[in-house]
Amino acid sequence: CRYSLYKELSNAPPTRYFPSFRLRILTKLIGGSNSSANVQNPGNESPYLLTVSNPVNTRRQRLSFEHMGLSAPMLETLARIGYHKPSPVQAGVIPLALEEYDVIGQAKTGTGKTAAFAIPILERLEINNKEPQALILTPTRELAVQVENEFRRLAPDNVSCCCLYGGRPINKQISQLKQGCHVVVGTP
Repeated sequence: CRYSLYKELSNAPPTRYFPSFRLRILTKLIGGSNSSANVQNPGNESPYLLTVSNPVNTRRQRLSFEHMGLSAPMLETLARIGYHKPSPVQAGVIPLALEEYDVIGQAKTGTGKTAAFAIPILERLEINNKEPQALILTPTRELAVQVENEFRRLAPDNVSCCCLYGGRPINKQISQLKQGCHVVVGTP
């Protein structure tokens, strides 16, 4: 199993974004002592690629949600819905996303990918700003509804989320947007 994290860089040298200590930390958190981490830059216009292989065995200790710098309300929500320890993809993606890195995480179905990107989005929302601050596009209506439901499960009560897709009355969807919606989930 393999997890890839991408970071698009401007003209900064790679050591600024992926110093060796960071690679060791990511390797330890995601892959344990038997894993490998490599930084590659295929060309000037290509993103840097951080690949971590041999993800953490479930018996090994991973970074906890408490050590990720999440807010107290988010930690309470995670405990309430039964998220006690982050999955490998969550342990790899959440800390980088919270630091505003552009991240792509790849993992199998049922590994917590939606929470891996939803938690950092919810942590960075400006609650007083009712305009859309995040747009999540999914390939199908069914997945859009699943993603919206996961956002609603993770979000505090004062965060609004709406799902926009074809086959529903457009006026109701427009009304949801006009009322204010922090997170918009939909299909192209």
